[in-house]
Amino acid sequence: MVSYQRTQFPTSQGPEGLAAQLANELDSQFGWQTQVEIITGDLDQSGVTADRRSVQQSLTAELHAEARYSGFISRPRYLKNSLRLGARWAMRIKHALNSPNPKLVSRLLNIEASHLNLMNRGLASGASHVLILEDDAFTTQLADLANGLNGLMSATSTAAFVNLSESFSVEQLGVAHLFTKSTNTQWQGSDSRDVFLASRPITNTVCAILYSREFLKPLVTELEALPMEPVLSIDWKLNVALMNLYEANAIGNHDCWWVEPAPIKQMSMHS
Repeated sequence: MVSYQRTQFPTSQGPEGLAAQLANELDSQFGWQTQVEIITGDLDQSGVTADRRSVQQSLTAELHAEARYSGFISRPRYLKNSLRLGARWAMRIKHALNSPNPKLVSRLLNIEASHLNLMNRGLASGASHVLILEDDAFTTQLADLANGLNGLMSATSTAAFVNLSESFSVEQLGVAHLFTKSTNTQWQGSDSRDVFLASRPITNTVCAILYSREFLKPLVTELEALPMEPVLSIDWKLNVALMNLYEANAIGNHDCWWVEPAPIKQMSMHS
């Protein structure tokens, strides 16, 4: 789990947090050997200077990544999407005059470092799957989530990675046209949910993603090869890595799965 010392969700770091409770459920109910790692410290060693210049470069890089991503997923409603990107660029101009605090860059770098650290720890552990949560990941249906995860990890055909959280709705993201309901893999939890195969590798933020070991190896290699500057949030950096891997045929159509409705909510976006 990715967290930090001054988090709004300190309970997540302890035995009452989702990571610890879910690991216990998977172990006691299904016999999965689990290892819980919770990061609360600042791990960034990139040497990137967090100042106004780096903030401005970061904001511009995010917009370029988003524009590439819009083309990658072939968003429908071209006019609406153009207006949305136009509004984002207008906000960018505003931020050029009223720059966010440079601490933003330091926070982004530390979050990325934490995600990469957990990915590498997961690979070093030899685990078949690695579930990375952010500390605002939350569920009221722990047994349903554990049953569903057990089914996904035990399935004959497994995904490169599975999106398990709702941060934005599918409609907000404009990705519904990429989904095909799976006929082979069903959600094994008690709640009514469906597993969808996405024709392009896409994410709904990095709040809760289940990675397969086989895919995590090339993903980590790609993420570590990407430049540290300009600084991108891990959400967008992951999308850039996925686009690169897809275009290099390192991940294929329908290798990315989504569970809908998502079993995990991102509390910071659904308070």
